[in-house]
Parts: sequence; structure tokens; C-alpha cells
Amino acid sequence: MSLADARSAIVAAWVSQNFITTVYENNIEEPTAAHAVFTFMPVTTDGVALGRYGQDETQGIAQIDLMYPIDTGNADILAKAKAITDYFYNGRGLTYNSVSVVINRVAYASPLTDNGWYRQTLSIYWYSRKTRA
Repeated sequence: MSLADARSAIVAAWVSQNFITTVYENNIEEPTAAHAVFTFMPVTTDGVALGRYGQDETQGIAQIDLMYPIDTGNADILAKAKAITDYFYNGRGLTYNSVSVVINRVAYASPLTDNGWYRQTLSIYWYSRKTRA
């Protein structure tokens, strides 16, 4: 299982929906309007079946920080968050270069203000399995 392909599966799905202008990790853009910050975080790889033909499972999180101007209310940011969670539903499968990624769940963090922005963080939990032989 390639982490680059797992990331590409999630990014391709994200881009296909054109949710919002997005800044990706290792990018120094500084948008002046509502936007998202995308961060791919692989967490762990464990054996889920033993033996030569067993499987390894990689789990991770795609963190989406929705950033909206302060003092604009929360209706727009919550509507955007709902559209994202509706698309990345539990069990949704994504594929890139024969690497399959399955969405486990999407979790909301408490909103907060951050450096002049109103931020709502969504964590998209995912996993991918690979047979060893």
C-alpha cells in the first residue's frame, strides 16, 4: 500500500467535489476568503491477518480545517461541513492506482477562532488494507 496513493485517493475525491478553495500541506498560500486547509496524517500500520498471505492495515486521518471570516456567523461553515460529511460517509470506498481507501467516519472538533479566522475542524478517518504476498 502506498501512502502517496492513499493520499491521492482522498485528494482526488476532495477535488472532484469542488467544496471550497483549498490549501494543502507544505503550501504557503494565504487566502483572504473562506477556504480549507487539508492535512494528510497517516497514523499506524498493523498486521490484521498473520502469515505470508496476511494483510496489513494502514489507518490515518485527513484533517480538513474550514476557515471562515470571523463575525460572519456559523450557518455557512456548518452547511459546508455537512456537505463534506455527507460526501465522505462511513464505508465510502475511494481508489487510486489500485489502492483502495475506506472511510471509517468523520468527526467534528469544537469550533474556535484562529489567527483571525473562525475554524471548524473535520477529521476524516480512513483505512487501507494490503495483502502481503
